[in-house]
Amino acid sequence: MVTMLATACVFSACQKSVDVENTTAPSDVEMVSTQDIGVDAIAQEVKLAYGASFVPTEQLSATQIEQKFSIGTGMYEEAYVITAKGDTPEVCAVFSGSKDMADQIEVALNKYRNSLVNRASEGKKNDWMVQGSKVIRYDSYVALFILGDKEEITDLNTAREQNDIGCNTMKRVLQK
Repeated sequence: MVTMLATACVFSACQKSVDVENTTAPSDVEMVSTQDIGVDAIAQEVKLAYGASFVPTEQLSATQIEQKFSIGTGMYEEAYVITAKGDTPEVCAVFSGSKDMADQIEVALNKYRNSLVNRASEGKKNDWMVQGSKVIRYDSYVALFILGDKEEITDLNTAREQNDIGCNTMKRVLQK
């Protein structure tokens, strides 16, 4: 009888530990895996996705990021922002931070994008690129893509499709 009681206790203890191990939800596992991805890795994949049509080459400093987007260093943990030189509006900006930081970054990037859209006119490839641009967010990552192959842009819809390349690449990298 003692042997049966000891066996029952051992079986019950093993059963309990199995239950505890099965409490991790798949979304919890995804959150852990995306936290290790640096914003520079996302930006590098976006560059690869566009290939030769990726124009931005000028890396912005923290001061330039604050001047251009009104995003101070206390608003993000990591930033990778590159723009095209001159009057070309092309931007690849990827930020990460806490949820509160991401909320602030998303608002600031949308304000910046909206100001560009409001100044854009119809009929020019650069203006279509701006109007077709997107601010996207996955968890604590926020990005602004004003990108595209100018040879492929013929109207606003094709500009949106070109910007979707960056959005879809970020989504793939973050496994969303």
